[in-house]
Amino acid sequence: MTRGQAKRKSIMTGTCPRCLESKMYIKSNPYNLSHISKMHERCPKCDLNYYPEPGYYFGAMYVTYALVVGQFCVLFALKTIFKYDISIFNFMLIFLAVLFILAPINFRLSRVVWLNFFVSYDKEIAEKAKRK
Repeated sequence: MTRGQAKRKSIMTGTCPRCLESKMYIKSNPYNLSHISKMHERCPKCDLNYYPEPGYYFGAMYVTYALVVGQFCVLFALKTIFKYDISIFNFMLIFLAVLFILAPINFRLSRVVWLNFFVSYDKEIAEKAKRK
């Protein structure tokens, strides 16, 4: 598996970017709001530290911003493609509703993407993790 494929798999499944063997979050449902930000301290399989330094995930806000801009563009493109005539005020209300619904997913996804910026797939560690 190439590093690019491993990163895509890690981001899409929410798994450890180094071994791809275990989930980063304790509960898999992002809409369980009492556990939305609860991650394992370390990967149970390869022992990757998910919190390498205090405030590590503040940078994930930039990823969230990119996700929100992308979601806005998709919603605007759908409005344009289907020629749906709507006022800017109503469009923004719909967009805010979509953001509210997707907020837990955006939160978790941005953390996974942020960790994937700095941690790469390691085939040797992944093989050892599979044996555990």
